[in-house]
Amino acid sequence: MMHYTPEDLKGSPDFELLREIDHRQIKAFILEQVHEPTRIMRIYSIYQIAMLLLLAVLFGRSVVPAYKGNWTSLFWLGAALLFSVTVLVVLHELLHALAYWQNGIRKLKAGAIWRKFIFYVAADQQVVN
Repeated sequence: MMHYTPEDLKGSPDFELLREIDHRQIKAFILEQVHEPTRIMRIYSIYQIAMLLLLAVLFGRSVVPAYKGNWTSLFWLGAALLFSVTVLVVLHELLHALAYWQNGIRKLKAGAIWRKFIFYVAADQQVVN
């Protein structure tokens, strides 16, 4: 697999520059991509709604026994949520970083858009597919 640099592509007639993103504007770029009404984003939105409904059902099924004194289900639901939004998010982003590292990219930046609960790993001045 050929590894291109931005300089390789700038003067080449084989490539067309679709987007140049300043590293400081990566958050705005991600938000723009998320809000673009594509088929995959509609499917993802449906998935998110389905997962929120599942969470509501599981929460309801955990609260009723907790109200009666059995806190086990509610404890495990809370533990699963805490694990998901901490350990799994970190592992997921580390996998992105590992993919960059395997392709020789060392200058990485990790960040988050907390209002949207979006996490990312970005590589500055890199050509990515």
